[in-house]
Amino acid sequence: MLLLALLFFVCRYYTAGNFAEASASSPVFHGGSFLAMAGKDSVTLVSESRFSSNSFYVGKQLRKVYRVGSKTIIGLYGIESDCYLLIAALRSRLSGHQDSDLAPAHIARVVSDLMYSLRLHLKPIVIGLSERKTSPSSSSSSLSSTTVATSTTTLVEPYICTMDGLGAQTESRGYAVCGTSSAALTTVCEAEYTVGMSVDQVARLAKECFSMAVKRDVLSGGDVRCITLHNGTIWSKEYQHSAE
Repeated sequence: MLLLALLFFVCRYYTAGNFAEASASSPVFHGGSFLAMAGKDSVTLVSESRFSSNSFYVGKQLRKVYRVGSKTIIGLYGIESDCYLLIAALRSRLSGHQDSDLAPAHIARVVSDLMYSLRLHLKPIVIGLSERKTSPSSSSSSLSSTTVATSTTTLVEPYICTMDGLGAQTESRGYAVCGTSSAALTTVCEAEYTVGMSVDQVARLAKECFSMAVKRDVLSGGDVRCITLHNGTIWSKEYQHSAE
């Protein structure tokens, strides 16, 4: 009996350890990578279409990317079924809000709260364009003692936020990476990224950096999709990945 009890506890120990290890690495189960890059008044999200089961190639399926409101895009990296659960919960939470209330930072906070409460095996990345109105400045004349107020201007700023499995947020003003190619993407972007790029420059650079990094990662690949937000519009373009 003592030997059976000892064997039982040993099996429980190793089973719990394997389960914890599998849970910690579950976002890597399907592979894939994301790259978000900010320009002067635009932001681009790049993803790819390799769908795997651990290290085994299954086929091509574009990463889960969703539009929330008119100024926010959410990319989800992790277990496919959890993507649907998070988006359904997010849409239910935001159903009573108007589009003007859905700023990217507000949506990121809601996603962070859902990630912590639902404990999903995902790593979200949120991009968007935030509008900030500058306060009107005034100038007074010492001779006439009159005050002239200038009109209020609206500044458009790119917004990028990544999260871990518990919803902890990390905001970035330049670029952010997520997925199995994170190390290679960070290395390439550090060398090539510059502040204040135009919409065409940031879209082209993001695509080139992503393609270079994905070639060095066996868990990412397939076709590349670039989604760009600029001047109130969102457009998407797909490229066939070259193995050269």
